[in-house]
Amino acid sequence: ATVVSAPFHLAYGEENTLAATNATNTAFDLSLNAGGPDKIHLTLVSQKPAMAVGGKGETGLKRANDMYYFSLTRCAVAGTVDTGAGPEKITGGLGWFDHQWGNSWVASNNGWDWWGTQLDDGTDILFFRQRDLATGRVFFPLATFMDKDGHQSVTRNIVFTPDPKALWKSAKSGVTYPLGWDVTFPEENLSLHITAKVQDQEMPILGPGAGIWEGVCQVDRLRASFNADGTQAMVQESRSVKYNAGVAYMELVGYSSPAVKKQVMKAVVAKGK
Repeated sequence: ATVVSAPFHLAYGEENTLAATNATNTAFDLSLNAGGPDKIHLTLVSQKPAMAVGGKGETGLKRANDMYYFSLTRCAVAGTVDTGAGPEKITGGLGWFDHQWGNSWVASNNGWDWWGTQLDDGTDILFFRQRDLATGRVFFPLATFMDKDGHQSVTRNIVFTPDPKALWKSAKSGVTYPLGWDVTFPEENLSLHITAKVQDQEMPILGPGAGIWEGVCQVDRLRASFNADGTQAMVQESRSVKYNAGVAYMELVGYSSPAVKKQVMKAVVAKGK
């Protein structure tokens, strides 16, 4: 791999490249060719200001500036995709561009649950939580909102609940992943139900757990009411009244850990009751 910072250009060999096409690093050309029939060439142009994750774009666990994190949450996408039968033209696409850099975002014994979400009303949300793989303890919840006009807000008040009806076990790794979630943001009066569009989106990687589930999801909004203390009320009733809300990309990392398996099953059993 080679990297040039100004103008930004990342290359894996000669045919896998990502290059900025403007001085502000908000427009890019992407070319991918793994050596088989599939060839992809796309342009991405941001339609919003860059999101500074967490408000300042600093997300290091030990020291905030150990890891910087900015996202272009809504990019216009065009170009071509060729799976061997000739190029298919792509117009009107919608993309997301994450950029992290620094010393270390997470320790080697940490996993995480992460979502990049684009809602139909123009709101984009990047939210995640960390997990200690040795104990299963979850920590560092963080959600960054950006409305349709580019205004940004941040909350750490998030309720994550895996769906007991959406567990999927990988035939390749034997790891079980929760592929459906209810995620509630009490301060935003917002509750989302997120489900994988395709179950088998696990990737073998070098890193925590030697595997990661990473893929596209459907997002439904749940109509819910909230008590004065911020807790959610009428959950069961609200689940039956949902409407299309958008799409998401989800990452689930560290689910091969015995402690994480125990914590997941405990949460699933509690939700099932």
